[in-house]
Amino acid sequence: MKAIDVSLIVPTYNRKELLRKTLNSVLNQEFNEIAIEIIIVDDGSSDGTKELVEEFLKLGLDLKYIYQEDQGFRVSLARNKGILSSKGAICILIDSGVILSKNFIQEHFNLHSHSTSNIVVIGYVLNFDNENKFEREFIEQFEMLGIEGFINKNMYNPIFQDIREVLYKKYEYKLELLPASWVFFWTCNVSMKREILIEAGMFDTNYDQNWGMEDIDLGYRLSMNGYKFYLNKKALCIHYPHFKDKANNFKEQAVNKLYFQKKFESDEVRLFMDVTWELNDYIKN
Repeated sequence: MKAIDVSLIVPTYNRKELLRKTLNSVLNQEFNEIAIEIIIVDDGSSDGTKELVEEFLKLGLDLKYIYQEDQGFRVSLARNKGILSSKGAICILIDSGVILSKNFIQEHFNLHSHSTSNIVVIGYVLNFDNENKFEREFIEQFEMLGIEGFINKNMYNPIFQDIREVLYKKYEYKLELLPASWVFFWTCNVSMKREILIEAGMFDTNYDQNWGMEDIDLGYRLSMNGYKFYLNKKALCIHYPHFKDKANNFKEQAVNKLYFQKKFESDEVRLFMDVTWELNDYIKN
């Protein structure tokens, strides 16, 4: 049996139709002799997610389904279960509702295979919008153009660009040269070797039950372990709009930010609490 090169790990909770879009985009992947597996970790869904996964199993995907009981928001635990059950040398972490460009997996794989050291890859995310301000415009175009058509038309459209683009451009897209590139580590589109995830301790489940910061925490630890972060704009995905309880997320994230600060107690983390994404403007290599 051929060894698995890439494990695509997707946590989900009651997002059946969003997950369908993600898995359809996996079916359309184009890559050269890469063995992949898809791991769906279900955080207690009751909307027919398991049945959806069974539909895609019949289509020939190497698909593993892991279910954990609904005991509140436990995305860190879900991702850890996915990582521990994975067999790929490289783990790509995304969210349900993330739609992959046709070369997404190949592009993540390429950057790792061409690197002489272990690295962290941050992919590009079109249409990530906390307020869904352009949801109607997005859906109209996406339904008309499809995945690749939408990408070709809107890659440089300011209303759909990755919301980190302003800073990416400012830093000339060279995240590997920044002293705190971990601030861009969002698990809707990142990849790294499985071995360095395990070495770093994976996700801290103390963040569970509240939204946010578990990815920043892991990114910080990967950085402290000496790994460089690289942006790959060609490892591109589309974030399909869905409801976000912004007020509640903000409240829960505040709890997790406090835990993050107390956990590390470094000058860098304390400064991050005040300036967040702009941290690299305030510290030197």
